[in-house]
Amino acid sequence: MNREQVKRRLLEQEGYVKKVLSKRLVDREKFSLYKKYLEAKLVKAIIGPRRSGKTTLGMLLLEKKSFYYVNFDDEVLAMTKQEELGSLLEILNELFGRRKYVFLDEIQNIESWELFVNRLQRIGFNIVISGSNSKLLSTELSSHLGGRVFTLEVLPFSFTEFLKATGEAIFEETDVGIGMIKNRLKEFMLLGGYPEILLEVTDPELRKNYYEEIFNTVI
Repeated sequence: MNREQVKRRLLEQEGYVKKVLSKRLVDREKFSLYKKYLEAKLVKAIIGPRRSGKTTLGMLLLEKKSFYYVNFDDEVLAMTKQEELGSLLEILNELFGRRKYVFLDEIQNIESWELFVNRLQRIGFNIVISGSNSKLLSTELSSHLGGRVFTLEVLPFSFTEFLKATGEAIFEETDVGIGMIKNRLKEFMLLGGYPEILLEVTDPELRKNYYEEIFNTVI
């Protein structure tokens, strides 16, 4: 492990957290339910397809807390060996001081990750992890973590969430209002509900490429 490289990446990721939380974010439909489980003595595992909003949901859950954030979908951090994870925790403490909460994003990229997560839980950390459905199946999670896990499944935006994200969530029950809803539904069917693509990609050709990439990795 190159400690200086790791430090730089962790500092970059700390900045990324602040950037994400500074944006106007859409509360997911089950957010209030998920929030109730935050203080439970269970590992909170956020699973779902790529680019469905797992990372953002995890950050929103911990928004009012002081938490470590480590994204292992990174060419430096993904090289962390299982026996080096203790050093990673040491570096986090050195950079940011003691924190109770930790969000381990794309944790499945680390071999034997569950041993590290179980150890963190034993020494008193409140843990949120995330990963894609294809690599972090809910049935395997329970086995890996000895049943001490609450699974949060995140899917692309529903139509209601799509309306919130695009600025219109309330319509009058009139002919005009119903017509507007039908128009927005057509738009939803065309654009889809993947948050990143919907909110940040405006070019139709680029949006098409994004969806092709997602579908190819799923299929």
